[in-house]
Amino acid sequence: MNYSFKRQINDPKQKEAVRFCAKYEMDQGFEIIDVSENPDWYDRGVDLIVKYPNFDMWIDVKCDERIAETGNIAFELIEIASYEGYLKRGYAYSKVHYIYYFDWHNKKFYKFRTSNLLKIAFSKSRKSFATYHPEERYFTLGILIPLQELCQN
Repeated sequence: MNYSFKRQINDPKQKEAVRFCAKYEMDQGFEIIDVSENPDWYDRGVDLIVKYPNFDMWIDVKCDERIAETGNIAFELIEIASYEGYLKRGYAYSKVHYIYYFDWHNKKFYKFRTSNLLKIAFSKSRKSFATYHPEERYFTLGILIPLQELCQN
């Protein structure tokens, strides 16, 4: 079974979210490299690279159409749980430094350090979510973290 990110990277909303976040970082004076459509970076989950003098910061941009409605971010623990039994870790365990959740309806984003999100995620019991991808026949599984809780930390 082929699990492709082609649909996600071609999503106009996702592209706008990446552009929005890249512009923000450029306006802060940083050099940005957009690798969101570069297959060499897909397995790492990196959309943007922020260049610092001594290191590169990796960013994963998530376009979320439900943050405004639910008040939660969806934090993906298992990216693929397939009918055939194939499992792939979610972006919660990726090597990106930050995850930017772009609130599609309000056209703003929330910036969270991935390691902090992981600590908060496992700090107490959480509501969970499952999203079914019918074409490829797999589920994505994760937890919901209230945005209000994250903005307090």
